[in-house]
Amino acid sequence: MEMQDMMKPMMAIMMAALMFSLIPALPVAAAPANCCPIHARLGDPICFDTLAQLEVHFTSEHPSVPIDIDWE
Repeated sequence: MEMQDMMKPMMAIMMAALMFSLIPALPVAAAPANCCPIHARLGDPICFDTLAQLEVHFTSEHPSVPIDIDWE
């Protein structure tokens, strides 16, 4: 086999190895951890970026429900 014939498969393998080595470095979007427990129980979770947004949602959408959430 000539050197030129081997270059294409070698380059393809090297490119694949490079691409797979970069995958862990890609940023992963984290899901918001502040979800309304009432909507979660209903099977339609609503999540917020901050605890303050969750608290506003909870007091405006569920005013008759006592707040028993640990607001850390």
